[in-house]
Amino acid sequence: MPTWRDTSLPLAFDRDSFDHALQDGVLKTSMEVGPPKRRRRVTASVEPLSGTMRLSTAQWQELDTFYNDTVQQAAEFDFPNPDDPDDPGEDIIVVFDGPPRRKYRAPGVWTVSLRFEVQP
Repeated sequence: MPTWRDTSLPLAFDRDSFDHALQDGVLKTSMEVGPPKRRRRVTASVEPLSGTMRLSTAQWQELDTFYNDTVQQAAEFDFPNPDDPDDPGEDIIVVFDGPPRRKYRAPGVWTVSLRFEVQP
């Protein structure tokens, strides 16, 4: 399985941009009268994970290669556990939830937005 650690890309999101939600496996059905019914639809579902990273132009090109060639936009890969980026513990398995996006920051520097789905 491909791994993020095999690249020169940062191992953690910018701390103020990190966003991780618990899984949502609930099916909500509206009723004609009264509150909606809710029931668990699945026992395991994906968890959204997103954030930004500051990359150089060379790192952006490396991310492009990783996204398009290594994981071919859809394959699972190992990503450093964002709960403690300083601890080289076990990685989590993720897939991209859409393509990476970048914004100009300064000459040769980009703020890159990434969205992943953490696999159960």
